[in-house]
Amino acid sequence: VSTQSTGGGAETQVAQLASLLSAPVAVTYLHNDAFPADHPLYAGSLGYQGSQTAMHSIREADVVIALGTRLSPFGTLPQYGEEYWPKNAKIIQVEVDPRRIGLTKNVDVGICGDVKLATEELTAQLEEGGFACMETVGERLETLAKVLIVL
Repeated sequence: VSTQSTGGGAETQVAQLASLLSAPVAVTYLHNDAFPADHPLYAGSLGYQGSQTAMHSIREADVVIALGTRLSPFGTLPQYGEEYWPKNAKIIQVEVDPRRIGLTKNVDVGICGDVKLATEELTAQLEEGGFACMETVGERLETLAKVLIVL
């Protein structure tokens, strides 16, 4: 998540999507204000001087939903000697500037549009159609809690 989500007033929608998926949320370099730090799914920032919790969380992801971020090298290059960016994850990137979609990372789904509107639509479609990751939600939340304690 990056500042396009806060500048566009999408904080509530991003939090709703994260809660629906029970997915940890990481923010990008210098955009710590893009998601509420007191939210239970907040994992910290990725990349340069980022949070090891965020890096651990994304390392095992099978899907990355990148909201309002160009996925710059500052948020995706190895840190602390750790290659954390998931090599096999599917990437869904929502970005208002079409030139930034897939610019630094190959994406599987590129959505050119407003983060708030796109997140509302993603949430609505997931609520309607269901999704496979709910089968492992307890295990994922337990792992996130352990990582937060250890790191």
